[in-house]
Amino acid sequence: MEKAKEDTKDIAKDDGDVLIYALYPTTGMRYLRWKYGLEEPPADTKPKSLEDIKREDELIARAKAGKLVEKVEKPVPPKGAGLRTYNVFVGDEYYEVEVEPAGGTQVINRPVASATPARPAQPIVTQETKKAPAVSTEGAVLAPMPGIIIRYEVAQGQAVKAGDTIVILEAMKMESVLPTPIDGTVKDIRFKPGDRVIKDDVIAVIG
Repeated sequence: MEKAKEDTKDIAKDDGDVLIYALYPTTGMRYLRWKYGLEEPPADTKPKSLEDIKREDELIARAKAGKLVEKVEKPVPPKGAGLRTYNVFVGDEYYEVEVEPAGGTQVINRPVASATPARPAQPIVTQETKKAPAVSTEGAVLAPMPGIIIRYEVAQGQAVKAGDTIVILEAMKMESVLPTPIDGTVKDIRFKPGDRVIKDDVIAVIG
């Protein structure tokens, strides 16, 4: 607690602030900066206003009533001589629909025979597109779930053995220790402390 008090002496207002930082150093400090106006919080962390809630309730009510998309009412035209009936199958469901081209009788365009025989189409030769080599995940340290990078326990270029701790990830208010799956050298560190990651992000590469 003494270290937490020292780290938060310029921002904490009471013991509660210090305790938040002591439990969650990275996210706790970020919260305190939001709390005291030192940093603008992301939009998804801001509370909803009464107006926002009212708009959401109205949207839900319209969706339940089938009025989410406003339909423009148009007069139904009389059925003409060009009306055709089609069977439509959607999975195990069957529908019979009537179709008529707008504006009158359907016109079918037919190809006109040419006196000159058509030349066979020449094959189009294109340069083969090279695919990017697949990234091997054998030495990749992957995020097992969304979270925040707390700190790395190694530096780029450092030799490690299978099972050595590479990074500490905070997720669901718990710190997870992520080890290297193989012996090797830390080839790449892709995030920095405080960055957010999603599931299966490559946090570091061991080669």
